[in-house]
Amino acid sequence: MHPVLRALSWRGTAGLRTLRGFRHRKQLVVEDVELISTAGYRLVARRVRPCGAGRLPGVVVSPAIHQGVDALLGTVAVVNAMEMAALGYTVLIHDPAGRGGSWGEEDFGGAEHQDDLRVAIRALAAELSRRFPGRRVPIVFAAMRDKAVPEMLHALAPVASAYH
Repeated sequence: MHPVLRALSWRGTAGLRTLRGFRHRKQLVVEDVELISTAGYRLVARRVRPCGAGRLPGVVVSPAIHQGVDALLGTVAVVNAMEMAALGYTVLIHDPAGRGGSWGEEDFGGAEHQDDLRVAIRALAAELSRRFPGRRVPIVFAAMRDKAVPEMLHALAPVASAYH
């Protein structure tokens, strides 16, 4: 990541994304995904991927506290799901129990949210296994409170390009 971009605050990068105008938006597919937690709560989730893409590595993303899936589709997050998908990832974003449109009570990263994350990772792994039988596809997890997410995605870019 360029040092100037790294030095910008999250608000500055959100403004930069707005100026860029999401030029890849028309080349992406956004699909609703139905997830049910182990406790039986309906969890809101969406999958974002490049249109017509082949085998792609997966990224499961949880929003920051007091944010939901919509924040990961807009300009609030440091890096949004559209930008990750444009880099060559199949991205699954989800609202843990009690956040956004998901049922249940806010757990603030406790046992319930950890289970919700496990459900999301398994759902993405199952989807990628159905689409690409007999092949292993890597999946990583990113919590959007982590300011290292842009650097992590940049470091994983060679992995994504190896799957095209």
